[in-house]
Amino acid sequence: MISEDIKQKLKNIFAERLKDNVEIVLDLNIDELSDNVENLVKEVAETTDKIKVVEDNLDLGLKPAIRIRKKGYDNFTYFGLPSGGEFQTFIEAIIFISADEHKIPQREAEFLKDIDQKVDIKLFVTKSCGWCPPTIKQAIGFSIINRNIFVNVIDSYDFPNEAQKYNVSTVPKIVINEKVEFVGHRSENEFLGYIFSAVGS
Repeated sequence: MISEDIKQKLKNIFAERLKDNVEIVLDLNIDELSDNVENLVKEVAETTDKIKVVEDNLDLGLKPAIRIRKKGYDNFTYFGLPSGGEFQTFIEAIIFISADEHKIPQREAEFLKDIDQKVDIKLFVTKSCGWCPPTIKQAIGFSIINRNIFVNVIDSYDFPNEAQKYNVSTVPKIVINEKVEFVGHRSENEFLGYIFSAVGS
């Protein structure tokens, strides 16, 4: 699925930027979409010895699911096939989590540290959405700063019933703790405001 040129680029990027070992957990169905997810993730993992792929039952209700985790971090799951415009974001998610890296401004990062309740972020995306990648990276950054925050990225085309359930007509659409939702890419400060609204702070 991945060209040799891209694989070589991944080898170089991972060699430079990965720090902690990460584990990618696959929870799959027996279907073509799951086969594609498995093949893509395993090809990515073959480019570095810092990524281990395992299969497990995550019991999340949706499959295929891809969870990127490491010791002390189990907060990010991608539902669907991270191809097209989402492939680079998937690679960056691995890097951010491995390196505890984020792009959140210091002021918002300090506010994030005060959240002491669980925050569940559902982030609906499509592979052709230009504003989805920066929104995903914001959410990952939040979860790296505060491990009470869990990020679930859902491909709207791979899971049309889930998208219909949450009335997704435009992406990115974000649903926080099943209480607060908004559409579109926002500043970190605005995104954080929605999170505080959802936890009642």
